[in-house]
Parts: sequence; C-alpha cells; structure tokens
Amino acid sequence: MVYNVVFKKISVLKSSLLNAIIGFIFGLIYGLLFYFTTSTITTSLPSTLSSSTNFMNQLGVAMIFVMPLIFALLYFIFTAIAVFIFNLFLALIKGIPMQIEEISENSHNKQSETTIKKLPSKNNPTSNTSKINNNPTNQTTPPRAPPLSIQPATLPNFNY
Repeated sequence: MVYNVVFKKISVLKSSLLNAIIGFIFGLIYGLLFYFTTSTITTSLPSTLSSSTNFMNQLGVAMIFVMPLIFALLYFIFTAIAVFIFNLFLALIKGIPMQIEEISENSHNKQSETTIKKLPSKNNPTSNTSKINNNPTNQTTPPRAPPLSIQPATLPNFNY
C-alpha cells in the first residue's frame, strides 16, 4: 500500500537536539585527539620547558571536557538556524509531495502494484487516484489508514 503525504515541516527543537548529541560525540573525539597530540608533543620537549609542558598537558585535559560542550552548542545553534530557514522555504512552496510505501513480510511473494495519486489543484479540488495493478486476477483492495507506528525496516538477506 502506498500512502501519499506532503512533507511540510521539520521540528526545529528535535532536529537541533539530535545534532547537538552528534556534535557532543564529535567534540569528545576532537578533545581526545587534542589531548593525545599535546601529550605526545610535550613528551618530546626538553625538560627545560617544564612550565610549557605543564600548560600543554592541562590544556589537553581541559579540551576533553570543553570541546564536546562547544561542539554541541554550535551544532545546536546552526542546526536550529538551518532548519528554521528550511521550514520557511517549505512553507513558501507549500510542502514536498512524498510517497510512503508499507512493506509487509510477504511482500516478495506478492505481485507489484503501483499507485499514482494526483494532488489537488486549484481547478480540481478533489484528488484523482489511478491504480495500476499487475495482479492477474485484477482484484483491488480498498485503501487502509496508515499504521500508527512505523515498523523497522528489515535488512536484505545476502547469503550466497
């Protein structure tokens, strides 16, 4: 079953929080790399520069904690700005038409069926639906309401 929907808006807060988590992880990786780089450099410095090596070690440890917070904050802010602008453009073009297809476990045994739906226009407010059925018995099923929850997709089996 194919459902025709119009994509009109992205949640600014949820997408920004998701990207902030990703930014935190990248910041942690960056902070750890910075720490290991500074600790490697300070071990190769002569002992006469002990004050600079202490500062470099302290800076490296601080970056493990500071960089994830900075990255998370920047990812949150810039994602919020980008999604806000994207939502403005979506409102301007009145959404993006999309098709969502329901996949059942036995879908590989069924004949293929294609649904083409024309979106309502100014001249014709009702939507027209054309159904192309490749089923040899020409039996059509009535449209169903979309499921309440999205089922996880199954990965293809690549056993050779």
